[in-house]
Amino acid sequence: ARTFLTLPKASQGSQTNPSGVSLPACPLRLLPKPGKLRPIANLSSRPAAAAAAAAGGWSVNQQLSSLFEVLRFELAANPAVEGFGIHGKDDVYTRFRAFVRELRKRPYLLSGGDGAPRFYIVSVDIEQCYDNIRQKELLSLVEGLLREDSYTISR
Repeated sequence: ARTFLTLPKASQGSQTNPSGVSLPACPLRLLPKPGKLRPIANLSSRPAAAAAAAAGGWSVNQQLSSLFEVLRFELAANPAVEGFGIHGKDDVYTRFRAFVRELRKRPYLLSGGDGAPRFYIVSVDIEQCYDNIRQKELLSLVEGLLREDSYTISR
């Protein structure tokens, strides 16, 4: 099956998906956190009967998958725009392994003035990370990635 996807520009608004169909509601559960609740949406579930007719019976994830495929296509065509992005644990391992190999070539980078090894790994969790993303700037960045006005996706 082929999907023809025409992408709207930011000036056209972004409240609906490119086909003009609003995304359906999805199940939501609240995960208790100290002093607050974290909403978790199940985007892979099928919409209720009324919303299913409008969405063609597709879940939110299925509706967004075409957009995801377009972004993956553009990143594969121009990997430099991705910067330090990773796509999972395998990417973390691959990049870390390359990093360690480089350090082994230059052991002086690992030691302090006293010759003792100095190497630290830090894991960071940024509080409310996704809440603080500036949506207009993100949309502008994504639009910069898109080189075409429309894409054809075959499945």
